[in-house]
Amino acid sequence: MNKKIVCLFSLSAFLFSGCSFYKDKMAGYYLSKAEKIAAEEEASEEEIDSVYECLSRAVEYKPNLPKSVEVSEKITEASIKSGYKKAYELQIEFIKKYLKLNPYSWDVHLNLISAYSLKGDLRNLDFLIGEFENMERYEQDEKNKFSFLVLREIAHSNILPWIESQGYLSANVNSDHIVTYLSQYRNYMDKAEEIRKSLEDPKRADLKKSMDRLLADAYEVSVAEAFKNKNEIRRNRWISEKINSDQKFLKALKHTVEGNVYLLKKDYSSARILYKSALSNHEGFINAKKQMVEVDFQEAMSLALMKRDNTELKDSLYSCYDEINDMIEDSPSYFSRVPFVSNEKFLSDLYSLKAALISALMTVENFSPKKKRKIQAEFKTALDKAIEINPQNKLAKEIFERYRKDGI
Repeated sequence: MNKKIVCLFSLSAFLFSGCSFYKDKMAGYYLSKAEKIAAEEEASEEEIDSVYECLSRAVEYKPNLPKSVEVSEKITEASIKSGYKKAYELQIEFIKKYLKLNPYSWDVHLNLISAYSLKGDLRNLDFLIGEFENMERYEQDEKNKFSFLVLREIAHSNILPWIESQGYLSANVNSDHIVTYLSQYRNYMDKAEEIRKSLEDPKRADLKKSMDRLLADAYEVSVAEAFKNKNEIRRNRWISEKINSDQKFLKALKHTVEGNVYLLKKDYSSARILYKSALSNHEGFINAKKQMVEVDFQEAMSLALMKRDNTELKDSLYSCYDEINDMIEDSPSYFSRVPFVSNEKFLSDLYSLKAALISALMTVENFSPKKKRKIQAEFKTALDKAIEINPQNKLAKEIFERYRKDGI
């Protein structure tokens, strides 16, 4: 009887080892096939598609196959460069499958977050947050549970800059959109702060020390970026609360954004009406006040093209110049009221507008040599300040390029 048991055990071990050998061979076969196509300088779209199919088959035979992820990244990068955008979607599907089979491959989770972040794919980043939350909920091991919470924080931190960017762009496009983006920003920021507080709990210090090094580094970088401007976080939170508690403030915000839309269309009358309405609803809405100067400046310049006498234009330019100077001098006492338009961006805009006004004055006014040197220095100071405060200031960069080529 004992001999039969030994024989059966030996046979089972042989069959198991044979099965394992077969799976390794099949995984190697499909991986090798994928690598061969990926190495080709020119592969058809059908061949590229087959790479992901081969990789998918390979991990079915051998789930823990890091090389398959490397191959998918290589072929995807090459395919996108050559214009085959579908490769990105195919790679994402493969990575999702790989992670289902290898849920503790932290580096691959990070790659997926990075892939979505680079494309600004907020829908899928949000989906990942839900997935990490479920994994954390059902995970039994405390160390892995902590790691899934870290992944949630990293995903939140990667979403926030994109919402800020889209919110900033909407300040000249749609008043409802900017309010929606602010609400989203507030929700994600509140959750990110809550998770961060949990992760930084001294009681969990040992878990934090023992987590995967790549995960720890990604966490530190993402959190540092998301929370780097505490003043801006407080300002956006204040605006969010003000919108929900003060209907006049909300109207001022919406009318300012709507005025921006008309200003871009060069419909100066409509823009001016909306900015005035914003200020009548909230006298301290400094963004609307600045935009009123912008309207006066742009309209004066456009009307001057149809007139020979520059007297009226000079008066308008000096008036705008004085108002901008006053706003710059008073800047420490107020802050930007528009979400995502930071105090730094707003102040930079004031300086670039001042530089533009001085440049216009130089073309219509005959200054004495002494006065000319003084105002040229003032122009350079304003332009330098605009770029120093916000290197991405579009108007400042345009003025700088003209100044570099043609002088003032």
